[in-house]
Amino acid sequence: MAKLGGRGGHSEGDTVGRPLCIAMIPPDRLRALVRPRRGDTERQGAGALIALLRKARARGVGWRGQAPDRQVREALRAAGVVAAAVGQPEALPLTDLAQLAAEGPLLVVVEAPQSADALRDWLSELAALRAPTLRVALHRVPRCAAPHFRGDVDVVLTGVGPATALQPACSRCAVVDSCAGAHPSAHVQPLALPVSNQFDLVEMPSVAVPDSLPTDDVARHLWLQTADGLRRFRCDNTGWTTGQLADVLNDLGQAWLDVSEKARLDDFATDLRALRRIRPAERQADGTWRPALWEPAEGTPFAEAEAALGGSLAELTGLVVDIGAGPIRYLKTLAERIASGALRYVAVEPDAAELQRTAAALPGAMLTRGVGERLPLQTGCADHVLMLRSFNHLRDVPAAFAEASRVARPGATLLVVDNVAFGLARTQAQISRARAIAVNETPFEHYRNANADAAVAAIDATGDWQIGSVQSVGPGRANQWMVRAKRR
Repeated sequence: MAKLGGRGGHSEGDTVGRPLCIAMIPPDRLRALVRPRRGDTERQGAGALIALLRKARARGVGWRGQAPDRQVREALRAAGVVAAAVGQPEALPLTDLAQLAAEGPLLVVVEAPQSADALRDWLSELAALRAPTLRVALHRVPRCAAPHFRGDVDVVLTGVGPATALQPACSRCAVVDSCAGAHPSAHVQPLALPVSNQFDLVEMPSVAVPDSLPTDDVARHLWLQTADGLRRFRCDNTGWTTGQLADVLNDLGQAWLDVSEKARLDDFATDLRALRRIRPAERQADGTWRPALWEPAEGTPFAEAEAALGGSLAELTGLVVDIGAGPIRYLKTLAERIASGALRYVAVEPDAAELQRTAAALPGAMLTRGVGERLPLQTGCADHVLMLRSFNHLRDVPAAFAEASRVARPGATLLVVDNVAFGLARTQAQISRARAIAVNETPFEHYRNANADAAVAAIDATGDWQIGSVQSVGPGRANQWMVRAKRR
């Protein structure tokens, strides 16, 4: 689990391989702790919190009931510690959690016991918030209550007093004494954290292509031969490993040049120009590498991929269930047929703002808020199921495809489209514009950068679909793949 907080003097590796310790402090005591006295500063309030946490050997502050006021929450953020809302689902309103998560990192510690159905429904609604700064932990939740749920972190609450009373059914359970969920520190497997689907290749002062470079340097550099001369770019995103960069650039050929003046790219067909590798990287006898050489490519791979997808959508009839509600530019193909009644369209989308945009673009569409892992639809109702750039956003891929199987009638089709990661070559000015966008305006919610093979494997695992055509990603193609299947 990556650190949720920021500063505060705690090392980055504190939580690796061990539970995250949260000190439980009543809101009124928190207010007294950080209430400004004459001459106090935010730093002093944060320092008091840090001192308290060190004494408690904790990494964060938790509370039950109503959240502390903004002044306290600002002190928590300034201290760089984890803010944790703790309680049973009925005491943790989703609207309040969404607001708190928008302010900064938030850990939601779900206390139980709860019935499996009650907990599952609430967790589905929590997942639908899709807040990238929100993490979830279970505390004293019997195994039988949530057998399929995996929290983001393992957590121990300090200063909580006696254990919460168990449900009467637990006292009669044969395994109550060995149930991990009945104790303060149940083991929870971590979920994948959100990732970016793109790394930057930042333009650097141009130099001649060297004869050799170390493995890591050759993977991070891109030399581009243009009509105006040689240009050099370097990846400055430290979160990408040498192997990942090599997979994207060398194996898949996914390097693109930003030719726009936009801070936020919204039309890859016009905003990007494909790059073609004209000389591969070559390993030398001494273990170093001769760098690859690239040039701008002809053609518009993204426009071609979009046209192929539009053609597939134009053939759909009956009831279409779209898991992810968009992007809208795909769905405009369907607008006329929706209006005529030839096609019924149901969008299932966790983002309320995205649903509003879809509603404006597609009059007559049926819209519902939800997630692919738990579709609010009748079994066997769909003639077609779409996942258009939503596969990589799924938290639980097997659960989502099980749901797709459930709602699809025999003979229904499944169309899954998404993207692999790509490298984006940009000037310093373009990088500055893009990185000036506030982080909370571009939250990562990709959980993987899967290729078509991963989608095929997930579909095959259900045993419910017959794979049809597969369009994979490779050099000279867009980074968009497509898989079609038919319900058995």
